Amino acid sequence: MQDRLDKYIKEYESNNLRNILVNPLFRIKVTHFIAIFVLVISALFFTHDTVGIFLQLSLAVIVFFHDMDDRYLKSALSKKIQILREQEFKLIELKDIAETSVKSKDEFLANMSHEIRTPMNAILGFVSVLKKQSKDEKSLKYLNIIDESGKSLLTIINDILDFAKIQSGQFYIDRQPTQVIAEFSNTILLFASKVYEKHLIYVTYIDPKIPSIIALDSNRVKQVFYNILSNAIKFTPNYGKINVLITFEKNDLVISVEDSGIGIAKEKQSKIFSAFEQADISTTRKFGGTGLGLSISASLVELMDGSLSVESVEGEGSTFHLRLPTEIIDAKATKLIDSKKISNLTFALLNSCEECKENMELIKKYLYAFGVKNIIELDSFQKDSYDVLFFIPDDEYNEDIINSKILSIAMLRTDFFKIIDSQYIKPLNAPFVPKSIIEALTDLGIENIKIEDRVDKDENSVQFKGTILVVEDNLTNQALISVLLDDYGLNYKIANDGLEAVAIFQKESFDLILMDENMPNLNGVESSLEIKKYEEKHSLTRTPVIAFTASVLDRDRDKFLVAGFDGFLAKPVDVKALERVLDRYLNL
Repeated sequence: MQDRLDKYIKEYESNNLRNILVNPLFRIKVTHFIAIFVLVISALFFTHDTVGIFLQLSLAVIVFFHDMDDRYLKSALSKKIQILREQEFKLIELKDIAETSVKSKDEFLANMSHEIRTPMNAILGFVSVLKKQSKDEKSLKYLNIIDESGKSLLTIINDILDFAKIQSGQFYIDRQPTQVIAEFSNTILLFASKVYEKHLIYVTYIDPKIPSIIALDSNRVKQVFYNILSNAIKFTPNYGKINVLITFEKNDLVISVEDSGIGIAKEKQSKIFSAFEQADISTTRKFGGTGLGLSISASLVELMDGSLSVESVEGEGSTFHLRLPTEIIDAKATKLIDSKKISNLTFALLNSCEECKENMELIKKYLYAFGVKNIIELDSFQKDSYDVLFFIPDDEYNEDIINSKILSIAMLRTDFFKIIDSQYIKPLNAPFVPKSIIEALTDLGIENIKIEDRVDKDENSVQFKGTILVVEDNLTNQALISVLLDDYGLNYKIANDGLEAVAIFQKESFDLILMDENMPNLNGVESSLEIKKYEEKHSLTRTPVIAFTASVLDRDRDKFLVAGFDGFLAKPVDVKALERVLDRYLNL
């Protein structure tokens, strides 16, 4: 289509040049010049009478050509107007075709996203339910495989949809207040099991001095971080190493992910940020993937006015650097710990092995950031001159430390490793993030150091109180949401479409409505508007309505917000996201 537009523009410009040469005004000027030239020559070389004759002839020529060109001018102008009109019609036609194409593509994306996510919601949702209920290790192993495979498929689907949205200019950045330490700690912890399956050393540091709240599109930043970190794990062989560093420099959030993986040849490094590209075709065969992840990441970073770069040596590893400009909302660092209570304590770090040194340096860095002033390093175990000991369990010192009854933190490389149950020794499972270190110290009995003592709920015992109206036309999804709400101890009613939802709402009261969008008879937006009208007419307290849908494009989210929805839950359902919504709107 662009070629056709270029063709018409060139044709238009070519016509303009040709028209200048045959332009009647141009010809009149040339005729006048010739007539004057003839008069000058006759005045110089001929008699007075002859000049008079030449003058009369020149005037006659001028009048003749002027009259002829006047008629030609009108005709040429008419033709020119007709040509311009035809070209204008062609451009309008091409514009209409382009707009129709974009609209069709957008509608196809929305429909495809919805149709794929609807069955994926049931698959992943029921697997999550079965994993909670399963006690058999073999069954649980199979369920984990299904769960991981389903999530991998969903990642590929999301990549394809994101790529299509970026290409069509349908992608938007939504910056919101973000608590960096909490958000990125969760992402780091999410990868722990994958890291330790490959026996990798996983060293992570999030600077506790990062401003407590900054403006970011946290979902998109985490998407980029997730992609970089998952690639590092994928391309690093067993017993390798991954370093993650998250800091804040001059209003920029800076994230670095370093691995000891296969590396990338220098001449191929520029290719990896292109769509459907990996450094080598054999990489795709061996490690899989669509080749879209880094392309999408680079595009997202560009939309956020940031930079994404790589340093790599083939056969030695790679380091990806992400830098994003931010707006500081609260410049004060997140107060994770009471530094006054901890500053008077002396901490000892036992460096009893090669691996210990790097991890102990990391713990020392965290402790200094928390406000600790007294830190000593030990090459061998000793009992005196400190209050708390950090150590990595090994055969040489385990028994001595246990028998010493000294307050100690056992730094465990993986949660599969178990230590003896002791009131004096508490585990700190890697990867080490600020929250986990503080919780280990709190579990040890060091009182009143933790600022926010919020214990995560056991996912098998979460309970809520209230009545929910579920509006969902898909029978499989109805079954899934019923199982989830039953587990939470909630009362609920199910409506098969928006029209039925309005009828049920007019007879009963509800604390919350979970509303699907694409339904027969009355869709989610229309149904919520009818419910809102009914509440206003009868002076009822407004009931929160949450969009619970597989329509997840940015324009869909905007549509729900404009329609007055109170929140958004995407399918496939994320149980934790559902619990956050229930926690917000229902009384425990």
